[in-house]
Amino acid sequence: KNEDLASLAAQQYYVEFGSDLNTGRINSLLPQLIPDSCLAGSGMKEKWFNMIVKAYKEAPYVCNHIDRSRVKEGLVMFAKYKWPLLFSKFFEAYKFSGPTLPQNDVIIAVNWTGVYFVDDQEHVLLESSFPEIMSVTSSRTANGQSFTLVTARGHEYTFTSVNGEEICTLVNYFLDGLRKRSKFVIATMDYQSPGEGSQFLSFKRGDLITLDTEDGEDVMHSGWCSGSCERTRQTGDFPAECVYVLPTLTKPPHEVLALFANQMNESVERIIATTQSALEEDDDEDTTVPHTLKDYSIDFFRVPKARTLGSMRRG
Repeated sequence: KNEDLASLAAQQYYVEFGSDLNTGRINSLLPQLIPDSCLAGSGMKEKWFNMIVKAYKEAPYVCNHIDRSRVKEGLVMFAKYKWPLLFSKFFEAYKFSGPTLPQNDVIIAVNWTGVYFVDDQEHVLLESSFPEIMSVTSSRTANGQSFTLVTARGHEYTFTSVNGEEICTLVNYFLDGLRKRSKFVIATMDYQSPGEGSQFLSFKRGDLITLDTEDGEDVMHSGWCSGSCERTRQTGDFPAECVYVLPTLTKPPHEVLALFANQMNESVERIIATTQSALEEDDDEDTTVPHTLKDYSIDFFRVPKARTLGSMRRG
């Protein structure tokens, strides 16, 4: 929207020049603040100049003399949420197998919202938010590195890339962190409380449950959790083995939740089971016997000579 762009231009001006409103300076900076395509046409420069000046004069950060560093921080955060693709790490890859994309040579962009597959013109060919990603694995062959991404839609993509292992590590870093901090789980099976009026929560497969005091890390380490079922508005305790932790910090959109609903196919169920097992294996405690001071002394100190009663007296 034009108003948003004018507001961003006003913020940029404030970050650089503070409360010194110089109309001549704004006019000379228009090509740097506004895209050329927006300035083309009769009277467009004057229109954008007036919009920026208006946005600047009405801005609360100007009226309240907000520190310019705080305004800059807000400007970056706005851009981060509005254009996440600009805050990505990019990798070149080639689609080896999987559902058809408009082209096989792609650029993979990984950022805080998910994984994007774009062409060299930055047109998005495929987008997978983190809640939609079930697993990412990498492998190394004689021909190089590859990684496989499986989605909640049951789609499985394999890409070859010289950065295959790095991509896998980065995506799993996001997934693991989001799961640990998540407050949202989805039921993978029906669960009926033992009796009416009990403190246990009943739900059906595909129901979204919001955790009360726990987070995803607690779910992965404990046998029982407490939460509220969105469908029934009921609250209670339930077995952790009946739910899958969604890797997200915000409530997933309806279209994402629908992927896990009752029409959930066998491939998705298998992926969830595999993911849960992998998480449990990662969290298993080390069962090896700890190294003690006694062991250390045996390894690094000489055994003392035997002391007899006679030697003690001579000492």
